[in-house]
Amino acid sequence: MEQDEIYRLLIENINDGIVISQNDKFIFFNKQFVKMLGYEGDELLMKDYRDVYTVRGLQILQGRTKRRKLGERVPAQYETVFKRKDGTEIDVEANVTIVDYKGDKATFAVIRDITERKKAEEEIRTQKQYFEALFNSSPSGIVSLDMKERIVQVNPQFEKLFGYKSEEIVGKKIDNIIVSKKLHKDAVDLTKLVYRSGVAVKETKRMRKDGTLIDVSIGAAPIFIGGKQTGALGIYTDISDRKKAEAETQTQRQYFKALFNSSPSGIVSLDMDEKIVNCNPQFEKLFGYSREEIIGKMIDDIIVPENLLQDAREITKLVQQGGIAVKGAKRKRKDGGLIDVSIGGAPIIVDEKQVGILAIYLDITNIKKAEQQIRTQKQYFEALFNSAVDGIVSLDLEDCIVDVNPQFEKLFGYKISEIKGRNIDDVIVPKGNFKEANEVTHLIQRGGIAVSEGKRLRKDGSLIDVSIGGAPIVVEGKQIGVLAIYRDITDRKKSEGERERIIQDLQDALNRVKTLSGLIPICANCKKIRDDEGYWSDVELYISKHSEAEFSHGLCNECMEKLYPEQYARLKAQGKLTGS
Repeated sequence: MEQDEIYRLLIENINDGIVISQNDKFIFFNKQFVKMLGYEGDELLMKDYRDVYTVRGLQILQGRTKRRKLGERVPAQYETVFKRKDGTEIDVEANVTIVDYKGDKATFAVIRDITERKKAEEEIRTQKQYFEALFNSSPSGIVSLDMKERIVQVNPQFEKLFGYKSEEIVGKKIDNIIVSKKLHKDAVDLTKLVYRSGVAVKETKRMRKDGTLIDVSIGAAPIFIGGKQTGALGIYTDISDRKKAEAETQTQRQYFKALFNSSPSGIVSLDMDEKIVNCNPQFEKLFGYSREEIIGKMIDDIIVPENLLQDAREITKLVQQGGIAVKGAKRKRKDGGLIDVSIGGAPIIVDEKQVGILAIYLDITNIKKAEQQIRTQKQYFEALFNSAVDGIVSLDLEDCIVDVNPQFEKLFGYKISEIKGRNIDDVIVPKGNFKEANEVTHLIQRGGIAVSEGKRLRKDGSLIDVSIGGAPIVVEGKQIGVLAIYRDITDRKKSEGERERIIQDLQDALNRVKTLSGLIPICANCKKIRDDEGYWSDVELYISKHSEAEFSHGLCNECMEKLYPEQYARLKAQGKLTGS
C-alpha cells in the first residue's frame, strides 16, 4: 500500500477532525470534522472558517492573533468554542500548525471534540467546590490525615472547636494534639481501627488548646484514591449541649420519679385503653389498693361509682383526644367509701405521639368541709349585713362604694344602684365636714379602727346625727377595703339636748335658792320680820338665815347727826360724808 493511501485512511478514520484553511476558507476537511459540526458532504467547502466559531470562540481567536502580532509566542494547542450547524455550542481542543500548501501558507488543524471532557471537568469542579464548601462550612470539625496519622488539613470549625489555627497543627499527629493523657490509649486504638479496618463511630471527650475537655462524637473513615488508601478523615461533632440535655433529662427523670413517688396527690398512669400501667404510693393510700392489685385493670372499674361512670368516661375521652381535664368529683375507695377528689387528667406524649394518660387525684375532703364552713360564714355574714339595724357600707381602697345594706339605703335615702362606685364622702358628707371625714377615712386606710360621731347628709338634703364605726377589711393578711357602720343617733341627741336643758334649769334654780324674793312681812314699828313659821326675828337674823349675805355695822348720816352731832359736823366740814 502506498504511503499516500495510508495517510488518506488515517485521516478518514481518525476520531479527531482534520481541517485545512487557506485565505480564511476551508479547503480541506475529513468526514469526522463534518460530522462533528453537524454538516453533510461538502457544505463547509470554501466556507469562511470564522463562521464555525461562537462569539466566545472568536474572542479567543482574536486574542491569539493580537498576542502573535505583539511578538508573543502563542501555543499551537488551545481550547475554543465552535458552533454546530444547528447553532448549539461544542467545546473543542485545536492543535494548529502553519504549513505550505500548493505554494501558499495554510493552516492545518487537528480538532478534538472535548465537550464530554469539559462536562466531566465541570462536574469535577462542581464536586470539588461542593466538597470544599461542605468541608469549610460544615458545623462539625473535619480533619484529614496522611498514612502516618499526621494532620494534612483542618476546616474552620475544627479550628473553632479545638482552639488551634491550621498552621499550628498541620504535620503533627492528631492524637498528640487533642487527646488527653487519660484517654490516649483509647484514642490510639480508635485510630488504628480506622486505618486497619474502616469506619469507626464513637462518643468520647477530646481536649481543646486551653486544656478543657469537650464531649464529641467522632466519625472516622479511610480515604481512598485510585483504590489505594492515602489517609483518613475524622469528623468531630460537639455534643456538649446534647450531653447536658441528656444529663438534664436524667435529672428530670429522677425528679419526676421522686415527684411521682412522694407526691401528696394520688397519681396513676394509663395506657390508651384506660388500663392502669403504674400508680404511686399516695394513690395506694388514697384508694386502699396495692399496686399489684390494680395493674392492668380498667381505672373506671376500680374507683368510679356506678352512677358516675358516664361522667368519668367523658373525662377520659377528652384526655384520650389530647385534651386536659380538671374536675371535682366523688370516687370510690376499696372499702366502698366515697371521697371527694379533684381530678386532673392530661395526655402522655412521647415523640409527638400520645401513648397514654396521666391522672392526678387530690383528696379535697377537708377542702369541701372548709368550703361548707366558708359558705355558712358567708350566709351568716350576708344575713347579718342585710338585717343589721345599722347602715353598713363596704368601700374599696379608693373610698368608693362597693355595697350597702338595706338599712343604709333607708337611713340615707339612696338605692345601691344610685351610688355604687361613687366616693362615700361625695355622697353623704356635708361640705363643712370633709376634713373630719377624711381624718376618719385615713385612719381606717392605715389599718386602724375609728369610732366617731358627726352629721351626715341624706339624699333629700337633710342632716342626721350618726355614730360612725369604721374598720379595715383584711383578706389573707392584706387590706382590700373598708367597712363603715352608721347608726342614727338623732333621738339620743335630742335626749341629750333635753337633759342638758334640764341640768341648766336645775343649775339656775340652785343659783336662785339663796336669793330673797316675794313679799316679806315686816313690823311697821320695830322693823322685825316674820318667818314662815310665824316667829318674829330681827332683820339681820332673818337675812343671814335666808341668804348668803353678811352684815357689817355703821351709822347713817341722820343717826350720826342725832347721836354724835360734833363728829357729824367735823366730817361734813371735811367733805367726808356721802349721800344725804
